[in-house]
Amino acid sequence: MKKIDITSIYELMIARQTGIISEEESRHLDRLIQDNPDVKILWEKMQQAHSTETVAARFAQYDREWTDASDITAVPFRRKTSAFARISAVAATVLLACAAIYFLVKQPAATPAAVAGNKKAILLQTAGGETIDLSALQQDTFSVSGAHFSRNNKSLRFDVTADEADTRTMNTLTVPVGADYHIVLADKSEIWLNSATTLQFPFSFRQGRREITINGEAYMKINGSADAPFIVHTPQGEVRVLGTEFNVNSYDSATTRVALVKGAVQFSGNDGQAITLRPGREVVYRTDRKADVQPFDEDLLLSWRKGHYTFNDATLQDITAVLPRWFGITVVMDNPALTHAKFTGIMNRNAPITSFLDNIRFTMKIDYYFDKEGILHFK
Repeated sequence: MKKIDITSIYELMIARQTGIISEEESRHLDRLIQDNPDVKILWEKMQQAHSTETVAARFAQYDREWTDASDITAVPFRRKTSAFARISAVAATVLLACAAIYFLVKQPAATPAAVAGNKKAILLQTAGGETIDLSALQQDTFSVSGAHFSRNNKSLRFDVTADEADTRTMNTLTVPVGADYHIVLADKSEIWLNSATTLQFPFSFRQGRREITINGEAYMKINGSADAPFIVHTPQGEVRVLGTEFNVNSYDSATTRVALVKGAVQFSGNDGQAITLRPGREVVYRTDRKADVQPFDEDLLLSWRKGHYTFNDATLQDITAVLPRWFGITVVMDNPALTHAKFTGIMNRNAPITSFLDNIRFTMKIDYYFDKEGILHFK
């Protein structure tokens, strides 16, 4: 039996502590805790940590105990290589683990302003003028404008009969700050919408052409059809696909990013530039210069679909661009010199924002406060 190294164990335990562990990883960690008394003891010690002063000492002790625990063996298991795994070399792992324990044990309540954005409505506005608040809807099935809907938690799908199909008008699905949503279109293509995103779509596609419009960020799994190309309109251009999986981000009104996971897409900018992507590549299109094509980290780029945002050597300015979309807050930099300070870590959408902010304070030594208007300040 192959030994599990310290980094692998720490990654699993940190992932559970921060709420980003997958079901498979969680089951594996449970087996380790159940089958190995030493692993169980170490897990209990992680949960029992009480203060920042003792955390560092505790993890130094864990390192010694792992060195001495030569009889611990288990079925080999490694997390998928990702930005999180890369930053989890022993030193970084210990630091993030310490922070994770500290913020779980000593977690202040979120301010009202910090969580208010999570309560906004997810709206479906039909071309016929009807508006449905999906976040407040009680029934799981409903009909509107000739479409028959079924919903499950944060997911929506619909069917339209041939007689009722309207291929000419566009409906709008609006996902507010602090939320995300999933919709299955008429052709069974799937779209996952990030916060502060709008999708315009018809209840039924025209023969020979499928078109939607995205403003914000979305991950798409498009059903292939040689007879009907799928067109995604963005403020800066359009993405043309036959069948593929990709992410499109148009939050910045001057930039559109398209990252291809599988299949093939072509992005055509409003200035006539046309770029064909292959899997694992991303085009970054800006109106003021030539488009860049570069590789991307799938785990890093798509972490938002799992309810967390992974920052890998991100500047504080990059971070402050995400906070308003995920938590509905306004951010002010009291000290402009902090703009370029770098941070590596994870933000959990389902945890109080103060957990993440305290992580920044703990690891970057950058303080923050909320003023009486609920505006977040970094100082």
